[in-house]
Amino acid sequence: MTPSGSFTQLYSFPSHTFLNYFVVPLLQASDGNLYGAIASAGANGTGIIYKLTLGGQYTPLYTFPKDNNSGPTWLIEGSDGNLYGATYGNLTAGGHSELFRLTKSGQYTLLHTLTDAACQCDLVQGSDGIIYGTAQGGGATGAGEIFALNVGLSKPAPHAQYFYPQSGPVSTQVRIWGSNLLSASVQFNGVPATTVSNSGSNYVWATVPVGATTGPITVTTPGGNITTHLSFTVE
Repeated sequence: MTPSGSFTQLYSFPSHTFLNYFVVPLLQASDGNLYGAIASAGANGTGIIYKLTLGGQYTPLYTFPKDNNSGPTWLIEGSDGNLYGATYGNLTAGGHSELFRLTKSGQYTLLHTLTDAACQCDLVQGSDGIIYGTAQGGGATGAGEIFALNVGLSKPAPHAQYFYPQSGPVSTQVRIWGSNLLSASVQFNGVPATTVSNSGSNYVWATVPVGATTGPITVTTPGGNITTHLSFTVE
């Protein structure tokens, strides 16, 4: 779908593909391709992970085995470029939820088996490189748990999606929204900001310094740097 509303069908799945109520969000990875998972599809009916190019070329990457531990419920891209996800598992049949890694060529690695949790999981990689998740069931009370999985990933690169205001004089405080913005330094067209502060990874405040000129904003963190497409106008 273009911003103007023009619709193009990329791929049509066979009828009755999505029979399970677990809906895994579609992910656009750093290589520009789309990746997704279907919890009850594939030759074994226990789930698949697939790649879809923006040109509509569909490729199954991995078919889950016919066991009680399968059924993918989440998928993210890690800072190493690999895919990470979770399965729900058939708990009533003695199965367990699993956390896994999948390369973009389809190589599957089991990372951890959750023996005390039902992982209809939401996963995210934190600014420290660790993968965090929430499990629907399990924990000390059986009402769910929050967990951390450290697989040695590097800290993810920052993303700066928007900033406001988009213009102002020296000493203006500018708020930059994005992700992985902890421990950031900020430059206005190459000139370091006077002060930088935040209380979370999704935004950062930066003060326009003396000597700044109109141009893009660059945010640098331990995970890398990002330069905005838009320019801040110094008045």
